[in-house]
Amino acid sequence: MPAAELLEEYSNDKEYECEEVVSGVSTRKSAIFNAKGDTIFLIVGIGQHPKQYYLWSRFVIEEILIDEEGDFLYHAFGQGWLLAPPKYLNSSSFNEFKSYCGNFGFGLIPINGSPYLKTLKHFSELNKPRRPKINFRKYVDEFYKQVIRINPSEEERLFE
Repeated sequence: MPAAELLEEYSNDKEYECEEVVSGVSTRKSAIFNAKGDTIFLIVGIGQHPKQYYLWSRFVIEEILIDEEGDFLYHAFGQGWLLAPPKYLNSSSFNEFKSYCGNFGFGLIPINGSPYLKTLKHFSELNKPRRPKINFRKYVDEFYKQVIRINPSEEERLFE
């Protein structure tokens, strides 16, 4: 499910079982089929000057769907969790990792050769949700507050 649809679907004040808020990624890379069973660490970039990076979720790919309308798009889903809260990544070791990943210009890439993998595993375990339910609307609201605390100039851009 694309992010916009996910936000719309969970935009009410209802609480959902954490497993109901599916973790997933979409890509045009058919190499995703070779990643079934692999762990995905979803890092999102938000904002400008400076762009902020957050570790958003961690999951194991269990299912891959093909969207054949228009360009081929592959959707990978699996069991995992959204970090609560998403972990702000701001360190020299993260910058080295970002460089290792081609500044995230390549999209989905294997990172098993990166020393930063241990850090991602640690952060994802540390920020694993402690409650079985999540109010996704409040989750996103809290995330936006965190983004604005770090860079107040983002407020106008986020809520245009």
